[in-house]
Amino acid sequence: MALEADFPNDRELWAMARRLRHDAQVEMSNMVEAAEKQQEESSDLTARSLKAMMEGERWALQLDGWSLEAYVMHAGGDFVSLIDSLGTIHDIAHRALGPIRIVSIDDQHGTAPVAFWPASLRGRMLALQGQNELELRGWRAGGSWSLVGAIESVNQDYLRFAQLNSGAVVIPMTAIDHVVRRKNDLRRRR
Repeated sequence: MALEADFPNDRELWAMARRLRHDAQVEMSNMVEAAEKQQEESSDLTARSLKAMMEGERWALQLDGWSLEAYVMHAGGDFVSLIDSLGTIHDIAHRALGPIRIVSIDDQHGTAPVAFWPASLRGRMLALQGQNELELRGWRAGGSWSLVGAIESVNQDYLRFAQLNSGAVVIPMTAIDHVVRRKNDLRRRR
C-alpha cells in the first residue's frame, strides 16, 4: 500500500491538469500576442515604404558604414527597393534599415503600386535568378561581407550563389541584407 501514497489521487490529478491547461493557455496567448505585434511592426514599415514610394520620397540611409541616397521605387513585405541617381537598384531588407532621413518629396518620382510583387526578399531573389553581376551584401556583429555573381537557385531559406571567377556558395536568406543591381558594369566600383 505504500505505492498508493506516492501517486496523486483523482482530485489532485484534475487540479494539476487544470493548472497545466491554464499555463498552456497563458503561454499560447502570449505567443499569439508577440506574433501579432511583430506582424504589426513589420506591416507598419511596409506601409510606410509603400507611402514613400507613392509620394516620391528620396531617402538618405547609412548602411554598414556607407551612405545611400535614393528614391523608393518598390515596397515589399520585408524589403524596400530604392533607385539612386546612377540607376543602381538597391533591394534592402527591412531588418537591415537604420534611421531613414527623408531628403525630399518629389511626386514626379512617385509611382502607384501596380502590383505588390515581389512581396518578399525571397520573391525578389526568385525574380533575379540567373541574372549576372548581382552584388549580395550582409552585415552582422561579426562583420560584413559582399559577393558578386549570379543566383543559381533559390530554396525556401537559402540560395546557391555562383561568384564571379570562383565557386558557388550557399547563403542563408536571413544573412542577405542588401542586393545591388547596377545599371552600369559592376566592375567599376565607387
